[in-house]
Amino acid sequence: MHFNLTLPPNTHLPVYSEIMQTIGHGLRDLGHTVVDRRGFDADRINLLFAYFAQPQAFPGRSILYQLEPVCDWRKDNGHLPLAMLRSNVVWDYSRYNIEQLRHHGIEAHYVPVGYHPALRRVPRVAEEDIDVLFYGFRTPRRMGILSALRRAGLKVEYREDTFGRRLDPIIARAKVVLSMHGRSDYHPLESVRVGYLMSNSKAVVAEVNHKDDDDELGEGIAGVRFPRLVDTCVDLVRDDDARIELAAKGFATISRRSITDVLERVMYTAEPLDPFAGAWGPRG
Repeated sequence: MHFNLTLPPNTHLPVYSEIMQTIGHGLRDLGHTVVDRRGFDADRINLLFAYFAQPQAFPGRSILYQLEPVCDWRKDNGHLPLAMLRSNVVWDYSRYNIEQLRHHGIEAHYVPVGYHPALRRVPRVAEEDIDVLFYGFRTPRRMGILSALRRAGLKVEYREDTFGRRLDPIIARAKVVLSMHGRSDYHPLESVRVGYLMSNSKAVVAEVNHKDDDDELGEGIAGVRFPRLVDTCVDLVRDDDARIELAAKGFATISRRSITDVLERVMYTAEPLDPFAGAWGPRG
């Protein structure tokens, strides 16, 4: 089959770069062709990222890769256009999200973040001189944790506007990389970020509260409730052996979930969208 992996036209959203590359590599490994038209392509199966940014730009039925935490706040802010989700094929990275979408009459398909060797690109460094790295949008609860880590005596690096390959050398320098929810009503693990870190053998501390979904990656991360984030980071920074062991477990866990296997299980959802399937049958 022939896919168009795309963001809305005239948008620059580098936060999606790793997941788009992962999906693209997986589809090509399965024998499909992949392009990015930066908009709708009537001659291909359109697989959309950040679809909510310009719903009007995609007039035909498509696959929406739903990567937002499903909650009322996201829905009220336009990041979960329910009508658009109901009228398209939906892939979602989180089992929690899928259950929440079902309450809105949307049957999403589980497509978790998977491993591809092409994403194993963070360089190795002689010295990890950053104790804890966090990158992501600024919110009060996140900044409170970073302030507490600094008060605990740790060297903390925060990046809000650095993405992709520009971020890799900074990730390389970190002993621990922290993942936490932007809001208390978010429940899925930030798997796009965490999966990439695990693929590059980094020790990850992640917020996983009661009723949160660890996306079956819990074996390879230090998943703790919000009040335990600071102490867990401090302990790992001070324990080289535990940190090295956690990083190895992380890589072992994510590498068992090949993105080609993940995608192969949901290719049947794409076949009805093939523009030429009705005339000549699904294309190889």
